[in-house]
Amino acid sequence: MKEREVLPISDKVDVENRGEDEAFRTKLAREAWVLAAGLAKGAKDSVEEIISEPGAAAGRLGVALFAGCLLGAGQRTAGLTRMGLEAVGVGMSVAFCRDLLQPQRWSDVRDALSDACQSSANTDRSVALIGDKLGRFAFDTLLLSGLTLGASRFGQKMLFDVPSSLGSFESGYVSSYDRMILDKMNRTHPY
Repeated sequence: MKEREVLPISDKVDVENRGEDEAFRTKLAREAWVLAAGLAKGAKDSVEEIISEPGAAAGRLGVALFAGCLLGAGQRTAGLTRMGLEAVGVGMSVAFCRDLLQPQRWSDVRDALSDACQSSANTDRSVALIGDKLGRFAFDTLLLSGLTLGASRFGQKMLFDVPSSLGSFESGYVSSYDRMILDKMNRTHPY
Protein backbone atom coordinates (compact mmCIF):
# COMPACT_ATOMS: atom_id res chain seq x y z
CA MET A 1 0.00 0.00 0.00
CA LYS A 2 2.83 2.36 0.78
CA GLU A 3 4.23 1.83 -2.72
CA ARG A 4 1.08 3.20 -4.29
CA GLU A 5 1.23 6.29 -2.11
CA VAL A 6 4.84 6.98 -3.03
CA LEU A 7 4.24 6.64 -6.77
CA PRO A 8 1.55 9.32 -7.05
CA ILE A 9 3.68 11.73 -5.03
CA SER A 10 6.79 11.12 -7.19
CA ASP A 11 4.73 11.45 -10.38
CA LYS A 12 3.35 14.74 -9.11
CA VAL A 13 6.85 16.04 -8.34
CA ASP A 14 8.05 14.94 -11.78
CA VAL A 15 5.19 16.79 -13.47
CA GLU A 16 5.89 19.91 -11.41
CA ASN A 17 9.57 19.78 -12.39
CA ARG A 18 8.68 19.49 -16.06
CA GLY A 19 6.45 22.54 -15.69
CA GLU A 20 9.30 24.53 -14.15
CA ASP A 21 11.67 23.40 -16.93
CA GLU A 22 9.17 24.51 -19.53
CA ALA A 23 8.88 27.90 -17.87
CA PHE A 24 12.68 28.19 -17.80
CA ARG A 25 12.88 27.17 -21.46
CA THR A 26 10.20 29.68 -22.33
CA LYS A 27 12.06 32.45 -20.52
CA LEU A 28 15.34 31.47 -22.16
CA ALA A 29 13.70 31.34 -25.60
CA ARG A 30 12.12 34.76 -24.99
CA GLU A 31 15.51 36.23 -24.03
CA ALA A 32 17.15 34.71 -27.10
CA TRP A 33 14.35 36.06 -29.31
CA VAL A 34 14.64 39.54 -27.76
CA LEU A 35 18.42 39.53 -28.30
CA ALA A 36 18.18 38.34 -31.92
CA ALA A 37 15.28 40.66 -32.74
CA GLY A 38 17.09 43.59 -31.10
CA LEU A 39 20.25 42.96 -33.11
CA ALA A 40 18.22 42.69 -36.31
CA LYS A 41 16.31 45.89 -35.47
CA GLY A 42 19.57 47.72 -34.80
CA ALA A 43 21.01 46.58 -38.13
CA LYS A 44 17.82 47.59 -39.94
CA ASP A 45 17.85 51.01 -38.27
CA SER A 46 21.51 51.50 -39.23
CA VAL A 47 20.80 50.64 -42.87
CA GLU A 48 17.83 53.03 -42.86
CA GLU A 49 20.07 55.74 -41.40
CA ILE A 50 22.66 55.16 -44.14
CA ILE A 51 19.94 55.46 -46.79
CA SER A 52 18.27 58.51 -45.23
CA GLU A 53 21.52 60.40 -44.51
CA PRO A 54 23.94 59.44 -47.30
CA GLY A 55 26.27 62.40 -46.65
CA ALA A 56 26.98 61.48 -43.03
CA ALA A 57 27.27 57.81 -43.92
CA ALA A 58 29.66 58.58 -46.78
CA GLY A 59 31.80 60.56 -44.37
CA ARG A 60 32.03 57.69 -41.88
CA LEU A 61 32.66 55.12 -44.59
CA GLY A 62 35.20 57.39 -46.29
CA VAL A 63 37.13 57.85 -43.06
CA ALA A 64 37.19 54.06 -42.55
CA LEU A 65 38.41 53.47 -46.12
CA PHE A 66 41.04 56.21 -45.92
CA ALA A 67 42.31 55.01 -42.54
CA GLY A 68 42.48 51.43 -43.81
CA CYS A 69 44.41 52.38 -46.96
CA LEU A 70 46.76 54.58 -44.97
CA LEU A 71 47.43 51.90 -42.35
CA GLY A 72 47.90 49.26 -45.05
CA ALA A 73 50.31 51.41 -47.03
CA GLY A 74 52.13 52.18 -43.79
CA GLN A 75 52.87 48.51 -43.34
CA ARG A 76 55.09 48.72 -46.40
CA THR A 77 57.25 51.39 -44.82
CA ALA A 78 59.53 51.34 -41.84
CA GLY A 79 60.89 53.71 -39.27
CA LEU A 80 58.95 56.65 -37.90
CA THR A 81 56.24 56.54 -40.56
CA ARG A 82 55.27 53.00 -39.65
CA MET A 83 55.50 53.66 -35.93
CA GLY A 84 53.28 56.73 -36.26
CA LEU A 85 50.66 54.81 -38.22
CA GLU A 86 50.78 51.94 -35.74
CA ALA A 87 50.19 54.48 -32.95
CA VAL A 88 47.12 55.71 -34.86
CA GLY A 89 45.91 52.11 -35.10
CA VAL A 90 46.41 51.60 -31.37
CA GLY A 91 44.53 54.83 -30.68
CA MET A 92 41.62 53.66 -32.83
CA SER A 93 41.60 50.32 -30.99
CA VAL A 94 41.55 52.04 -27.60
CA ALA A 95 38.64 54.26 -28.70
CA PHE A 96 36.75 51.18 -29.89
CA CYS A 97 37.34 49.34 -26.60
CA ARG A 98 36.27 52.40 -24.64
CA ASP A 99 33.03 52.53 -26.62
CA LEU A 100 32.53 48.77 -26.33
CA LEU A 101 33.08 48.66 -22.57
CA GLN A 102 30.84 51.63 -21.82
CA PRO A 103 29.02 50.58 -18.61
CA GLN A 104 25.69 52.20 -19.51
CA ARG A 105 25.45 50.15 -22.72
CA TRP A 106 25.77 46.84 -20.91
CA SER A 107 23.56 47.78 -17.97
CA ASP A 108 20.78 48.71 -20.43
CA VAL A 109 21.21 45.40 -22.26
CA ARG A 110 21.17 43.52 -18.95
CA ASP A 111 18.00 45.34 -17.86
CA ALA A 112 16.32 44.63 -21.21
CA LEU A 113 17.10 40.92 -21.02
CA SER A 114 16.02 40.80 -17.38
CA ASP A 115 12.71 42.48 -18.25
CA ALA A 116 12.16 40.04 -21.09
CA CYS A 117 12.82 37.15 -18.73
CA GLN A 118 10.37 38.44 -16.14
CA SER A 119 7.42 39.10 -18.43
CA SER A 120 6.46 38.88 -22.08
CA ALA A 121 4.75 42.28 -21.76
CA ASN A 122 8.14 44.00 -21.96
CA THR A 123 9.44 42.35 -25.14
CA ASP A 124 8.76 45.29 -27.48
CA ARG A 125 10.54 47.74 -25.19
CA SER A 126 13.39 45.28 -24.67
CA VAL A 127 13.80 44.72 -28.42
CA ALA A 128 13.90 48.48 -29.01
CA LEU A 129 16.44 49.00 -26.22
CA ILE A 130 18.75 46.23 -27.42
CA GLY A 131 18.40 47.44 -31.00
CA ASP A 132 19.43 50.94 -29.97
CA LYS A 133 22.21 50.06 -27.53
CA LEU A 134 23.70 46.89 -29.02
CA GLY A 135 22.32 46.30 -32.52
CA ARG A 136 23.48 49.56 -34.07
CA PHE A 137 26.88 49.26 -32.40
CA ALA A 138 27.34 45.68 -33.66
CA PHE A 139 26.30 46.58 -37.21
CA ASP A 140 28.53 49.66 -37.36
CA THR A 141 31.44 47.69 -35.92
CA LEU A 142 31.10 44.89 -38.46
CA LEU A 143 30.62 47.25 -41.41
CA LEU A 144 33.37 49.71 -40.58
CA SER A 145 35.85 47.04 -39.44
CA GLY A 146 35.27 45.06 -42.63
CA LEU A 147 35.77 48.15 -44.78
CA THR A 148 38.89 49.17 -42.88
CA LEU A 149 40.44 45.70 -43.09
CA GLY A 150 39.64 45.45 -46.80
CA ALA A 151 41.08 48.89 -47.46
CA SER A 152 44.15 48.00 -45.41
CA ARG A 153 44.69 44.93 -47.55
CA PHE A 154 44.25 47.08 -50.65
CA GLY A 155 46.76 49.58 -49.25
CA GLN A 156 49.29 46.81 -48.65
CA LYS A 157 48.99 45.27 -52.10
CA MET A 158 47.89 47.89 -54.57
CA LEU A 159 49.14 51.29 -53.58
CA PHE A 160 52.27 52.93 -54.86
CA ASP A 161 55.82 52.06 -53.84
CA VAL A 162 57.09 54.36 -51.13
CA PRO A 163 59.87 56.54 -52.53
CA SER A 164 63.35 55.72 -51.31
CA SER A 165 63.59 59.08 -49.55
CA LEU A 166 61.01 57.85 -47.03
CA GLY A 167 62.81 54.56 -46.47
CA SER A 168 66.33 53.91 -45.41
CA PHE A 169 68.76 51.05 -45.32
CA GLU A 170 68.76 51.22 -41.52
CA SER A 171 65.00 50.95 -41.28
CA GLY A 172 64.84 47.88 -43.49
CA TYR A 173 62.99 49.37 -46.46
CA VAL A 174 64.89 49.24 -49.73
CA SER A 175 63.17 50.18 -52.98
CA SER A 176 63.69 48.25 -56.20
CA TYR A 177 65.81 51.09 -57.59
CA ASP A 178 68.03 51.01 -54.50
CA ARG A 179 68.39 47.23 -54.87
CA MET A 180 69.49 47.67 -58.46
CA ILE A 181 72.16 50.21 -57.42
CA LEU A 182 73.36 47.94 -54.62
CA ASP A 183 73.63 44.99 -56.99
CA LYS A 184 75.72 47.03 -59.41
CA MET A 185 77.97 48.23 -56.58
CA ASN A 186 78.48 44.70 -55.31
CA ARG A 187 79.46 43.45 -58.77
CA THR A 188 82.02 46.23 -59.30
CA HIS A 189 83.31 46.56 -55.75
CA PRO A 190 83.15 43.18 -53.95
CA TYR A 191 84.18 44.06 -50.41
